[in-house]
Amino acid sequence: MRGILEGLPEGTIAIDTFLRSEGFNCVEDESSESNRWRSYLIEVSDSTTNALLRIRLRFELTVSDGIGSYDDTHTLFYDGAFLDAYDRQMEPDGWIGGEPYFDEETELLRHVGTTRLRIESYKEFKQFIHCFS
Repeated sequence: MRGILEGLPEGTIAIDTFLRSEGFNCVEDESSESNRWRSYLIEVSDSTTNALLRIRLRFELTVSDGIGSYDDTHTLFYDGAFLDAYDRQMEPDGWIGGEPYFDEETELLRHVGTTRLRIESYKEFKQFIHCFS
């Protein structure tokens, strides 16, 4: 499924600007390699649970040595959508309205697992995210 995610604009700058405007955080491998991973993610969590879900779009960023604009030398290839699950391991901090409340300052993330999502368009991705709101 490497390549383009249907529904996203064309060009690295346009994709980056669009996804950030949609509320995504950008995380990129710290590397000087010409190929590296860049992910755009949204986190879903609640202070009444120790669960944290990261829903992310992963791209391969390819950087060339050529002369030209950023879009001429930087290309994003869609690699897939993923759901990462974490146990936040927070300490209980009482009850609110019959629900447990956890102290977010005690958060210590433990990765539980990752699964690849069958997402072929940005519209499908937005529909999936909507399930959590």
